[in-house]
Amino acid sequence: MPERAPGRRGRPPALTPEAIAEAVLAVGFPGLTVARVADHLGVGQATVFRHAANRDNLVRLGMSALARGAEWPPVEGSWRRILEGYALALWEAMARHPGSATEASRGMLPPEAVDLFDTLCAALIERGFTPDGAALACDTVLDLAVDNRRGVEGLDHLPGLGREEMRRLWADSPGRPSPARTAIRRVISADPRSWFERKLRIVLAGIAAEVAPRDRTDGAD
Repeated sequence: MPERAPGRRGRPPALTPEAIAEAVLAVGFPGLTVARVADHLGVGQATVFRHAANRDNLVRLGMSALARGAEWPPVEGSWRRILEGYALALWEAMARHPGSATEASRGMLPPEAVDLFDTLCAALIERGFTPDGAALACDTVLDLAVDNRRGVEGLDHLPGLGREEMRRLWADSPGRPSPARTAIRRVISADPRSWFERKLRIVLAGIAAEVAPRDRTDGAD
């Protein structure tokens, strides 16, 4: 039972892993500490430590809550529609919780992530993929979503260069205008989701060419 926070009266409510997970999301992954979660819940740190021994445990609880709260699309239609829908849903879920992609990229994945991967691979196998091809396709698409969001977090939410510094980094060299650098500067200033969608279409085309079943359509409904 959690001890009372100073100044509180009455019997404190029981603390559950679910309550801690929601507190992690409320506090946010950047700057997440046991002390901040305890303060948000109005309990002492020792109470939180009974459920989460360290910051990594807190992160995994928060990532589980993120996965449970995400708006996953139905597993229906073509393999392309399924992969695209889940990639975009994952991207949006991480966008709602800055810092989550950075945590995912260092291996802070909850059990729900394994279940998600199983669901997607099973859907692709049902549509003619080999198990190896299904795993490769799902891993590639989900990695793309995490990696893209991690880059956005580096620009917007976590210590790093920032967008203005990145634009200066990609400035043309004196006397040497570069169309490619100009394009990248536009990307840095643009909506990050639209750039991700373009990358995703290229990856899906590669999956269609390399690992999708040859005796079926390319994934179009």
